[in-house]
Amino acid sequence: AVRWFNIFGPRQKTVEEGYQKAVPTFITNALVNKPIHIYGTGAQGTDHLYVADAVEAAICVAEAPAEKVTDTVDVGSGEEITVNELARTILQACKSNSLTEYVPMRPGEWEDTRIRADISALTSLGYQQKVSFPEGIQKTIEYYRTLV
Repeated sequence: AVRWFNIFGPRQKTVEEGYQKAVPTFITNALVNKPIHIYGTGAQGTDHLYVADAVEAAICVAEAPAEKVTDTVDVGSGEEITVNELARTILQACKSNSLTEYVPMRPGEWEDTRIRADISALTSLGYQQKVSFPEGIQKTIEYYRTLV
């Protein structure tokens, strides 16, 4: 079994299962200079992985011998980025004039959230991330740029 963290990339919907997805929402807003809404202070830590790497990770887990996968395997980058850093990275990459606006936290979410995958089980299966976070963001922006 795999535990998915924040997977992002081309064709991702801005809203999935009732929740706004930060990467595609921030990109689509930044490309048209609309405000970027950040819940709470933006200090929340999140883990993001480009979709091509997520696919490679899933294949790695699926092809691993059963005795090597004895527990749930985290699929993420293993690195934490704050929502503020995520927004700043996207705004710079889009060369956007969008303003950042802070809005109240949504019910059931906390400002001190820290989300980071423990990828030790994944790397023990031979997995290696190939697309860096900035490179993945750039590839994702290129896709959304064709839509606006």
